[in-house]
Amino acid sequence: MVRGAALTALEPIPQPARLQVASGLLGDPIRAVRIEAARLLAASHAELRAGPHAKAFENALAEYRQSLDTLADRPGSHMGFGLLYSNLGDPARAEQAYRDAFRIDPSHIESRINLAELLFQQDRTPESGALLKECVRLAPDRGVAHEALGRHFVRMKDYHQALVWLSEAARLMPDNAHIHYFYGVALNQLEQFEKALVPLSRAHELEPQSAEYLVGLATICRDHASWDLALGYAQKLVAIDPRYTEVYNSIEAQMRAQK
Repeated sequence: MVRGAALTALEPIPQPARLQVASGLLGDPIRAVRIEAARLLAASHAELRAGPHAKAFENALAEYRQSLDTLADRPGSHMGFGLLYSNLGDPARAEQAYRDAFRIDPSHIESRINLAELLFQQDRTPESGALLKECVRLAPDRGVAHEALGRHFVRMKDYHQALVWLSEAARLMPDNAHIHYFYGVALNQLEQFEKALVPLSRAHELEPQSAEYLVGLATICRDHASWDLALGYAQKLVAIDPRYTEVYNSIEAQMRAQK
């Protein structure tokens, strides 16, 4: 249980680091651990198949597929296959798996959102956008649907439309730091600095140890010559991680140059 949970906790880190840390668990004596390792490392399939863990990876991958097959009457199983095939570089099978998920359960929003992302990566932008609009229609009370559509419009550089959906996502997910941060960044893109500070500050309030949010706040405040705010956030950043001292020094130097 500990090894399996430790693998799951590696999900936010980049694939090369995952590979270095987790590849040895592909041959773990516990099947559930092997399966989680295969799921986590699927995107590194090329490196694994060329290395010393090739056989262990193929065996664990087969076990993972088998575990998904046993739940084939559930949409989550097909979404799992969609993610797997996407990580293995097989977009056609990934697309079919996602479509199977919401064929079984038309209200399964997550599989539609994942498919929209896959379509966008293939430059099938109109299909991707239409699918996300369908998500909002099917789940008007689900913040993730509004967020996904907002992100789509950000990518299309239609920031005015993006703000409509990101604002609603933030309202529906008041305790989600990431959506508040993303909404704030979008507001700042439209030169609405004062308004942007509200969701950006909310993101920091929800996750005060996040260096990403503090870097964003410090640099955005710097860009708008709000030096006291910029230095305050930079100080918090250095307190979390002294490696960011250069960020503080840079903002302080720019402030002096401006005065």
